[in-house]
Amino acid sequence: MLLPQDMMAAQSKMLYQMNKYYGERVQARMGQVQKTIREVCKVVQEVLKEVEVQEPRFISSLTECNGRYEGLEVISPGEFEVVLYLNQMGVFNFVDDGSLPGCAVLKLSDGRKRSMSLWVEFITASGYLSARKIRSRFQTLVAQACDKCAYRDSVKMIADTTEVKLRIRERYVVQITPAFKCSGVWPRSAAHWPIPHIPWPHPNLVAEVKTEGFDLLSKESVALQGKQSAMEGDAWVLSFTEAETRLLQGGCRRRCLSILKTLRDRHLDLPGNPVTSYHMKTLLLYECEKHPLETEWDEGCIADRINGIFLQLISCLQCRRCPHYFLPNLDLFKGKSPSGLENAAKQVWRLTRELLTNSRALEKLYILKTEKILQFWMKKLSTRVARCGDRESRQPRRGSPRRLQAATTTMLLPADMLAAQSKMVYQINKYFGERVMTRKSQVMKTIQEVCRVVQDVLKEVEVQEPRFISSLTDYNGRFDGLDVISPTEFEIVIYLNQMGVLNFVDDGTLPGCAVLKLSDGRKRSMSLWVEFITASGYLSARKIRSRFQTLVAQACDKCAYRDSVKMIADTTEVKLRIRERYVVQITPAFKCAGLWPRSASHWPIAHIPWPHPNIVAEVKTEGFDMLSKECIGLQGKQSAMEGDAWALSFIDAENRLLQGGSRKRCLSILKTLRDRHLDLPGNPVTSYHMKTLLLYECEKHPHEAEWDEICIADRINGILLQLISCLQCRRCPHYFLPNLDLFKGKSPSGLENAAKQVWRLTRELLTNSRALEKL
Repeated sequence: MLLPQDMMAAQSKMLYQMNKYYGERVQARMGQVQKTIREVCKVVQEVLKEVEVQEPRFISSLTECNGRYEGLEVISPGEFEVVLYLNQMGVFNFVDDGSLPGCAVLKLSDGRKRSMSLWVEFITASGYLSARKIRSRFQTLVAQACDKCAYRDSVKMIADTTEVKLRIRERYVVQITPAFKCSGVWPRSAAHWPIPHIPWPHPNLVAEVKTEGFDLLSKESVALQGKQSAMEGDAWVLSFTEAETRLLQGGCRRRCLSILKTLRDRHLDLPGNPVTSYHMKTLLLYECEKHPLETEWDEGCIADRINGIFLQLISCLQCRRCPHYFLPNLDLFKGKSPSGLENAAKQVWRLTRELLTNSRALEKLYILKTEKILQFWMKKLSTRVARCGDRESRQPRRGSPRRLQAATTTMLLPADMLAAQSKMVYQINKYFGERVMTRKSQVMKTIQEVCRVVQDVLKEVEVQEPRFISSLTDYNGRFDGLDVISPTEFEIVIYLNQMGVLNFVDDGTLPGCAVLKLSDGRKRSMSLWVEFITASGYLSARKIRSRFQTLVAQACDKCAYRDSVKMIADTTEVKLRIRERYVVQITPAFKCAGLWPRSASHWPIAHIPWPHPNIVAEVKTEGFDMLSKECIGLQGKQSAMEGDAWALSFIDAENRLLQGGSRKRCLSILKTLRDRHLDLPGNPVTSYHMKTLLLYECEKHPHEAEWDEICIADRINGILLQLISCLQCRRCPHYFLPNLDLFKGKSPSGLENAAKQVWRLTRELLTNSRALEKL
């Protein structure tokens, strides 16, 4: 329902562009890489021959088979890794106990002597074959071989690293890694694979992969960085390169990987190398699981698969975590700087937006790297200085570095982007005037109708029990304590009195909750709520709610609207159904002014300039609410405090933060889009999720200028992309309480379905400037 009419034509254009891009850019890259491989391997083979002369145990396994070199991996067009397979691992046991993520150790088999091993001098006192000792010895041999081989003028050892790295012809870097091949064995760390309910890969292919096994590499592991482990130097890194290559056969998977690598080399080769070809390969394997059918890997689907992988990549960069395909406990982003990952996320988003908004993007996409541009023009300018003197060198010329540097800031924007933005502003204003205002007026009308009924019910409750005094009053058309969940669902908070003799306790053991405990030296009789205090001195939220539920049920039978209102059974919450159309939840609560919970003490984040300190002071003085309701954070937990705990609520704080700029307008549009297009079975996406992600977006864009009316479209797109990211990660942290997951209790299939629906909606908004007319 969300696809534009011209989507099929656009897909046909994209297929043509993909084939053209593959034929021109990808094949050119592959041809250049193959040429480089032959050049590099000639040198490496010569070095390894010299190593073998000095130490026959290091036999070169770098041989050519039908134009391919066994054990060679292309990291980038200028960087390679060569795996050198060692012999006679037989006297060692493979030990993978999970204590070293992504690593394992080789231990001398019981009853075997060191002298029985070919690698006797590299075995530690504990009987482990040390990866570091072997690598150190190999490094010494390679250094000597570089000085003796026929290519000694072209090859140099790279110092200041424990890895064996060569620089060839000052252009290429090759890492040579000693390794053992482990055939017929499968590590316990990867025992979960394949996932049972996913029909990919085929069982025969799984059997082949597991029989083929994996490799153990003598190299530094990112997973052990910063860990003080006695086994660190002895551990071997697990590698599944051959298994991954085998899994990517069939359909257009290999073609897809080649395109991804080319796009990565041309557009995502960023400082600190946050995105590598291996990340692309890993996400491609996850995409294979999401799309297990062979028909989903036809040539016609390649554009959708690439877009899906880029969205996964944005998700991982935003979450700062990319789990290894076979070893999910191993994070491939470990050791990467947060700022580098954030910058990469922005760059991937620009690239993805370009691919989505411009059917001819692949023809035009190119990025001129700023550093190279500056180096080129500085060289040109220095030549001019030498020739023409200082006067000419001071005059800015067309194409000067300053101009080019400014030009690179918009390098990924299509030429018609500004015009498209103007159209989008018009469409946003039109959508707000027609759809959003219609929704708001309808909701306001419903609120007036609903509140009349609820006020009458609460009057009857107050007659029976004066402690439950109604706080639902109208202030200039707004009702204090009322929250709109959806156009037909509302929550009303009734504020209770006299919390004074109780202490607020927030020790972090109950995510999103806290307890109220009788102050030291105070007696139960001093509290207004004496009968609801437990033997341990806690004011029980469930007991108060149970009593309130009984009172409301009686009030519904006595009030003037008894024919229109019914209590909803089978729930511990106090819920009313009004006129068979509307659902209202009434929640008893305490207002905690002048307090701030320890669970939210991290807020605001120090280095982010939003919100302003004055607003922070206001928010913290205003405080928060404690609600007597079921908390999602306690679902599935067997806690003695579960019934006594009160849910923390920051609705007033959130509303205060969203004042200013077009934030409230943005929220209204998001709620309308949610009600019209994301009201799905199981309710995986709520208005509160939208509000939470809007608050996170405020942190990402802290300046008021970024919340002008002209920026609304970008903010909405950013929030929808955040939502896709959260749905794919199956986690949406609360804004003030990041340990509380707002998706807890939602079904995985519901979240996955929602992610697809949000993606369709986002794609529609990105690809069709008139989308809001139809949505």
